[in-house]
Amino acid sequence: MSKINRPVLLVDLIKEEVNYYLSKPNDPSFLKTGEKVSWIRWNENGTFRELSPNIQVDTSLIMNPHFGDFFAWMTTTVTEIIEQNDSEIIFKTNNSLYKLEKVVSLPADKEEE
Repeated sequence: MSKINRPVLLVDLIKEEVNYYLSKPNDPSFLKTGEKVSWIRWNENGTFRELSPNIQVDTSLIMNPHFGDFFAWMTTTVTEIIEQNDSEIIFKTNNSLYKLEKVVSLPADKEEE
């Protein structure tokens, strides 16, 4: 038997590094992972204004934003920031409670211990 030759898809070539976990404390089955997160600021008419590196009330989280309309996950507008520190943010949106955790990786010399 021979192997079936299939074309290599662009998706096969993209290796995502996990730097963030997004979960919903009230929904244990929900978990999204991402390499990058940004926060979208909106115009008053609901159209895109700009990307921001920091969370604020009235922004939305976008995970793995890429060119055009491609992204892994986007929340509705943030209504409250409950807790924020260097490694996690707990926040409410119009319809959900989220926890965004930053993955802390060990330095290469510590991984084998």
